Amino acid sequence: MNRLRKVGVIMLLVVIVSTQLIAADGDSLSPSFLEYMRGPEMYSVLQDTHKILGYTSAALGIAACVFNPVLVDDDLHKMFGSAAAISSAVNIGVGLVNYGDRVFSPEHEKAATRDVLHAALSVAGSILMIAATGVEAEDDEGFSGNFAHAALGIAGAGLMASSIVFEW
Repeated sequence: MNRLRKVGVIMLLVVIVSTQLIAADGDSLSPSFLEYMRGPEMYSVLQDTHKILGYTSAALGIAACVFNPVLVDDDLHKMFGSAAAISSAVNIGVGLVNYGDRVFSPEHEKAATRDVLHAALSVAGSILMIAATGVEAEDDEGFSGNFAHAALGIAGAGLMASSIVFEW
């Protein structure tokens, strides 16, 4: 449960900071910083970061599923699972900063279904992977040891991986 709190706090901080950057009107942050954050150079950097973190989150989540405690040492499984949860949480924040305007568009504009579906699957997958770290298996029996842990982890990794498909 301790890891769940840590990852939850990280995700909460990332969401708070990213929503502040999206909503900043120039009063709370220096104009040059906002211009840089919203400029083409930073957009490209955040785009690459989001892509790499997304692929990494999905790969780590799938690795945690494949390398379960029946096959490998429990510490390796925990490392993959924790890394997947943390990278997915950070990726959600990066995605909000860079693409928040595409998902949360003004009322007169309709957001693209592909973007909304990608965001919804990513957020759901991230939440499930974080929840899986909080409901970690008590023993080394793999899938039969704690069904909730396995189901949350597999569903989270699957949703994160499937969200990538909608961007191809």
